[in-house]
Amino acid sequence: MQRVKTDTQKKKDKYLLLKPLLAVILLAGLSIGMLFIVYQYWMNSQFELVEIQHRQNLVQIVSIARNAVEPVLTKVRSGKVRPGEALKHVRALVRTMTYKDQYGNNYVFMSSYDGVMLVQPFEPAKEMTNQWDLTDTHGLFIIRELVGAAKAMPSGSFVKYYYHLPGVHEPQEKLAYVVGIPELQCYIGTGMYMQRAIAGQQENLRKVQYGSILLFIAVLIPVSASMIIILKRNRLLREEIGTRKQIENELKKSEEKYRSIFENAVEGIFQITADGHFISVNPAFARIAGYGSPQEMIDSISSIDTKLLADPEDAKRYRKILDEKGVIEDFEIVLKRNDGNPVWISVNSRVVKDEKGKSLYYEGTIENITGRKQAEENVRSSRKFLNDILQATSEFSIIATDPTGMITVFNRASERMLGYSSEEVVGRYTPLKMHLESEVSERSRELTAELGCPVEGFRVIAAISEWVGSETREWTYVRKDGSSFPVSLVVTTVYSDRNDITGYLGIATDITKRKQAEEERRELEKQLFQSQKMDAIGQLAGGVAHDFNNILMGIQGNVSLMQMEYGPGHPHSQRLTRIEEHVKRGANLTRQLLGFAREGKYEVRTL
Repeated sequence: MQRVKTDTQKKKDKYLLLKPLLAVILLAGLSIGMLFIVYQYWMNSQFELVEIQHRQNLVQIVSIARNAVEPVLTKVRSGKVRPGEALKHVRALVRTMTYKDQYGNNYVFMSSYDGVMLVQPFEPAKEMTNQWDLTDTHGLFIIRELVGAAKAMPSGSFVKYYYHLPGVHEPQEKLAYVVGIPELQCYIGTGMYMQRAIAGQQENLRKVQYGSILLFIAVLIPVSASMIIILKRNRLLREEIGTRKQIENELKKSEEKYRSIFENAVEGIFQITADGHFISVNPAFARIAGYGSPQEMIDSISSIDTKLLADPEDAKRYRKILDEKGVIEDFEIVLKRNDGNPVWISVNSRVVKDEKGKSLYYEGTIENITGRKQAEENVRSSRKFLNDILQATSEFSIIATDPTGMITVFNRASERMLGYSSEEVVGRYTPLKMHLESEVSERSRELTAELGCPVEGFRVIAAISEWVGSETREWTYVRKDGSSFPVSLVVTTVYSDRNDITGYLGIATDITKRKQAEEERRELEKQLFQSQKMDAIGQLAGGVAHDFNNILMGIQGNVSLMQMEYGPGHPHSQRLTRIEEHVKRGANLTRQLLGFAREGKYEVRTL
């Protein structure tokens, strides 16, 4: 009986000993299990934060690169630089954008939308080659994915794919961030390799799982196993933190490098929140706005709506366009400088969004265009002054056209001469409407034969002036009522500073009175010629009459002497009488000739 009790007591004591031990083991297991669960969640959160930091670093690096090439893109959008020249400049700039991450040297790459690799600093052999069909180990078309992301979201998008590290042949998972440049049909971007962090995370998760199982199987080693795992995780985390600090240091160096671009740019560069608070401005912007430094400007302007813009409505229009389109170009507004003076600026800006498409802030560049605006105002004033002169000219019809011949100016003298109003012809007709059709056709045939090529339409009027600068020619103008009148037309070709034809100027003078005067002059000349001719004939007739009269007088004298000698009964008396009658008739004819020659002022008498 005692023995049975002893055995029972031993079992009970053993149970009592095992119970707290089991409780301790169970509590330790639960505690360690809870610790591992919490630690696993914390580690996952840390790795998520690391990946978020990686993404922010990528966005920051690409944003710096994008801002660096923005001045070139602004010139492309304004037409000052051709896309081909701009692309060469941007490629040279991007090729210098290298930095270091946890794996060593890294770079900013650049590719066109059709798959041509434009910049690959560490693999220069691939530059200017088509990589459209480049795939990773999983069959993903890398360039196509990058192009699709850049086109779908030009403001920035992330893409994951597998690619090999520089100097390493085994592909690693890479996270890339790209920004589209639609102006040049290309994108720029950079990437970071996440494989080590992901592999370490997966390895730790497996160890946690195995450790948890081992803890429940082998109660005696949970603390040591957990400590080993914790130490290993701490080591990995310290490595990751060290890598992160290294990336931050390299990023600071890159920021310092590109900060010089930001600080020394001629154009103003800014980042601003959606509610109008400046995040950053460069010295050029501060100078344009009349502040001594960027920090002074940021501290002084609480909101651009009331403190910077001359018209607060401009801020509303600026935000509306950005929210609708994502970008804004050549947005002209007036700033109110610190000294109170206005200044005109041209703004080019875009919305910066996160990977989920949420707007973060606005960034862009400004250009001081006050001088250009003043020049435009001077041009408008000059044009108004010239137009007033043109309209005030009453004796000359002045018609100006564009290079195609369409009428752009029709002064009041033209309205008075031709019967058309300016509204009827400006922007609707060419000067051919005022020309006699038959004259234009005849001149077209002449010029075609002279120049050896067809000359038709408005070119009939303008062709010669293009060759020699101006042409003066008489034409016939046709009024609105169908009547016509002659004009002397001077056509001059107008050129720009770059020697491009900007239009034509025609100045016409009504020569109707001149034509009438010329006709009267020709008639008077004709009459004068006739008078001179008749005077010459008269002089000739007078001379002939005098000579003929002298002959007749001699005959008459001899007949009279013969009649006195022979008397009336002589057989020749009748013949002498008939001779005398003929002499008298001849004398009468000579008197008529002398009267014609002397306009009847003289009478011939027989002496």
